[in-house]
Amino acid sequence: GLSGTIRSFGSVIAEAIYTTILANRLARTIPALVPAAAENAGLPATSIPALLTGLAGTTNLTAAAVPGLNANILNAAGDAYRLANSQAYQTVFLASFAFGGLGMVLCWFTGGVDKSKDDFVAGHIHKHKEERALEEERG
Repeated sequence: GLSGTIRSFGSVIAEAIYTTILANRLARTIPALVPAAAENAGLPATSIPALLTGLAGTTNLTAAAVPGLNANILNAAGDAYRLANSQAYQTVFLASFAFGGLGMVLCWFTGGVDKSKDDFVAGHIHKHKEERALEEERG
């Protein structure tokens, strides 16, 4: 009961931290990499916001939605978008080392296991009187 609650609480905290780290890193890496790659490939600067919303999945990535978009620009922007995402996820991965280290330290504080109770059975699964009926059901 208590250990399950503690594990659930720890996972909720970790998820909140990882989500925050990812969102903050994406907010920095995508604007730093994607617009420059798209402009170098020939996309007009006025079309960058439409390209970013398209790459995020909010709108369609078509020439009608993003003026000046072609296959070369889409490839360059897509590569930059993937690189920005990989850098953001790399930061989340590195942050997971902190939780792993904390878990290792907390392992030192767990109590020992009582070896005298290795083969201990806490109780019967069924009543002794019902044993014949159960054996007959099994066949």
